[in-house]
Amino acid sequence: MSTNEYSFDQQKRFVIENFDRTSPFSSFLPGIAGKKGIPMWTFYVNRGQGICSFGVKDKHSPIMEFSPANIAYKSVYNSGFRTFIKFKEDGKVYEPFSSIGETPHIRRKMYIEANQLTIEEVNEKDGFKVYVQYFNMPEENFAGLVRKVEVTNLNNHPLNLEVLDGLPEILPYGVTNEMYKEVGNLMRSWMEVYNTENNIPFYHARASIGDEAEVTEVEGGHFYYSFTDDEKLITPIVDATLIFGQDTSLTHPINFVSSSLQNVMKMEQVTANKVPCGFTPVQKEIASKEALTINTVIGHVKDISIIESQVEKLINVNFMNEKQQTCMRND
Repeated sequence: MSTNEYSFDQQKRFVIENFDRTSPFSSFLPGIAGKKGIPMWTFYVNRGQGICSFGVKDKHSPIMEFSPANIAYKSVYNSGFRTFIKFKEDGKVYEPFSSIGETPHIRRKMYIEANQLTIEEVNEKDGFKVYVQYFNMPEENFAGLVRKVEVTNLNNHPLNLEVLDGLPEILPYGVTNEMYKEVGNLMRSWMEVYNTENNIPFYHARASIGDEAEVTEVEGGHFYYSFTDDEKLITPIVDATLIFGQDTSLTHPINFVSSSLQNVMKMEQVTANKVPCGFTPVQKEIASKEALTINTVIGHVKDISIIESQVEKLINVNFMNEKQQTCMRND
């Protein structure tokens, strides 16, 4: 191991060069939410795209299935955040931060701060950079993990891209971590995604799942929304089959490889009785030295109306930047 794999940059961030090839480690983002905020727990490792689980209250209420570090080192590549980039010129699909072994033309870094985690991949062969930032939403009346993805064109010519970015599995609220691990196939019978027509899917079980005589309504749920610099909600994909087809390992996005993003988005989604996902589809031509930015917030709320009532504020780029600065001031 060379001595220059670890350093501090000018922003006082701890930098790990080629982070996925160094010794594995795990940590948590702090549950910083500021005054009147609602904290989340966010678990990450130096593999894949970093975040390997997150949720509210404790590990019994995960949004992304919780696994201990030794399992997360293996599973995060498939079950963690994923990004698929299709070059429309030749139809090639590329996945940054995937487990691809030694590749000289790809450079990766992880930047660790007190309240923020950042990963970066530079692909010199195809001429683009992917920069991902994570931080917990502070000082709001809901809990949320913010994910900002920037795809920058390093070429001297435009790049016409189709991008899918998100999570292959989101556990609806009401499904505990233990239940999912022990009887996950049965748990699918209670899973459902609501509110897709408003582009902010709301994930929760249809009713209580406990082995009790009385069945009660599940109050609260997890939500997902995304927007780009045009500050408009993007219609997400919540059915992973539209992307991965019959690849149940969630390794290869078979349908996305064989079909256009537009056709994938036209497919009928199944929103009940299966483990849902959350993927943001974006199609854009990126000019030379310009970037595409996708902002995604995944979190928990008592009622989806809390999010819907303040959509215009939440999908504002300046608002998101201010929240990120608030996290940095809490360092």
